[in-house]
Amino acid sequence: MNSELEVELVSYIVKMQELGFGLTVNQIRHLAYKSAEHSGSQHPFNKTKEMAGWFWWLNFKSRRQPEYLTLYRASTANRDILNDFYTKLENLAESLQVTHLPGRFWNVDETGLTYVIKPNKVVTVVGKKYA
Repeated sequence: MNSELEVELVSYIVKMQELGFGLTVNQIRHLAYKSAEHSGSQHPFNKTKEMAGWFWWLNFKSRRQPEYLTLYRASTANRDILNDFYTKLENLAESLQVTHLPGRFWNVDETGLTYVIKPNKVVTVVGKKYA
């Protein structure tokens, strides 16, 4: 699997984690297989199980530097993106005619919420307490 494909895979893993749908190691290994197959690259992955091997996972994990993920997150929190978000929020509040109710706006995140009954262990950004 080439490095471009691995970077795309990392971006997808982070995006899914930020949406609240963290991926398990086996899901990532399956995605790696599917990505390699779709790209037509040569790979030593298991065609019967349709998964990348365990050693691939260990090497993939060691090749991914936490700094890359930190840079990815930082790139999504720049001034232009934040200004765009608050402009859209203000436009939405005006269209719903709720600008006179500032106490009704809450800043929350999905920490602690789960979308499944029994969550599995997932791969997440280094230092993140909950996925």
